[in-house]
Amino acid sequence: MRLFGFSARELRIARAKMMSDVETNYLERHQAYSTDTRDEYVRHFLLGEFVAGQELEARLALTLLPTLTPQEVSAHAARFTANHSCVVKTMEHRCSVTAAALKQVR
Repeated sequence: MRLFGFSARELRIARAKMMSDVETNYLERHQAYSTDTRDEYVRHFLLGEFVAGQELEARLALTLLPTLTPQEVSAHAARFTANHSCVVKTMEHRCSVTAAALKQVR
């Protein structure tokens, strides 16, 4: 992520997955657990998080996701450094990753 950023293809795949998840969550909104709603209100009162509800969240996501660019995602991701205790898991073919290459990533 720090070395190469995100490609347009990677973003397209992630966007399609996220949009599919948003649509599924919206269609199944009446089957949601009450703990999800509870947790949303707890975060609102304790952290000041905005409570939008599933319908508005779905509309916002489907409107905003297509406008994201790889440059915006890379710029946002660049804010995460090792001192933020961030863990990023990647899946690569064994033949494309070497121990020496992994040691060079900082």
